[in-house]
Amino acid sequence: MDAPLKRDYQHDFDLNDPELNTRWDEVVAHLHTGCPVARSDVGEGYWVVSRYTDVVRCAKEWATFSAADGFMVNRPEGLPYFAPGECDPPLHEALRAAIAPFLRPRAVGALEPAIRRHANALIDAFCAQGQTDIVASFANPLPQLVFSVEVAGMDPVDMPYLLEVFDLSGPAEQRASNFALGIARIDAYLRQRAEQAPRGDIVDALLAFEFEGYTWQDKVGTLSQLTIGGIGTTGFAISGGLHYLATHPDARRRLVADHSLIPRAIDEFLRVFMGAPNMARRVKAETEVAGVRMQPGDRVLLSFGAASRDPSVCERPQEIDLARPVNRHLAFGAGNHSCIGASLARLVLQVGFEAFLERIPEFRVPEDFVPRYETANTRHMVSLPLLFDRA
Repeated sequence: MDAPLKRDYQHDFDLNDPELNTRWDEVVAHLHTGCPVARSDVGEGYWVVSRYTDVVRCAKEWATFSAADGFMVNRPEGLPYFAPGECDPPLHEALRAAIAPFLRPRAVGALEPAIRRHANALIDAFCAQGQTDIVASFANPLPQLVFSVEVAGMDPVDMPYLLEVFDLSGPAEQRASNFALGIARIDAYLRQRAEQAPRGDIVDALLAFEFEGYTWQDKVGTLSQLTIGGIGTTGFAISGGLHYLATHPDARRRLVADHSLIPRAIDEFLRVFMGAPNMARRVKAETEVAGVRMQPGDRVLLSFGAASRDPSVCERPQEIDLARPVNRHLAFGAGNHSCIGASLARLVLQVGFEAFLERIPEFRVPEDFVPRYETANTRHMVSLPLLFDRA
């Protein structure tokens, strides 16, 4: 029998408690046993909403639950704000309208050959070794390469540096300083592009975008957010999915034999291995959520990760079912802040799993391997060593 949780997360929630790293699944189940809204008194204090209908409602009612104060509770000093993720309409609507055409399904679909080239090039770098840390060598670099190089036109030479400084794992106290280094590199890239002939891409659209109060630094923040967006979030769906397949050979062989099964598997990986499970909002008007009164100024954490495991909308929520017929996960959020890069993320996942399973159909983890995670607003697998036959 598992030991009891050390903390009563229903009444004493702490997003930075290390116990969340190893017992996230249990904490989510604990929240669903009878706690519609949990409470934290850490820092400025915040509510935690975890039921599916409540999370979706709050996400949609943007005027009451504002994103303009950032997606993090107890935000570290020195971390800038990133639009469009951290702003409200009308700026939010105008900015999304400017950059969305480059991330819509038709535009994204044209990138499939390039995504496959990137996936195979990454696999080429380690397939002859018979082992690799898949987080560092494939899961995180693939989505970053696709957006930064193919969508934003950046130099591939800069990718290792950006991957390092925009890494969402590692000590929290280092992230603000690391992010500052990455933001400075993005600033330099935007200034370089502003001096060049237009390419008709998302960067040109961002450079041309004007809105009252939206500054040059905001443009830098927008491109930084888009660059960061897929590294750990899409990356966790890849690493978590490959870990599951490495430890469930029957499921792996089914996907190897029939790639038409991959899309449903991806949805389940997104539900269970959600890279951005917790997003904050600021209450702007007195309201009530599941019987809990909230006042203007209150901080609220919307747990999309917990909502996606709500037993009222997901049968057997703690099980991984790669053939789940209905999957109402919230990996891409809900409401006006639903992920603008969802179509790109899905294609990266589809092509990434196809390429990996084609090239390396048999793989396993070391016998003594126990996955380690880091959990806060985002959740990631720290590393994933895979063993396989040299190819």
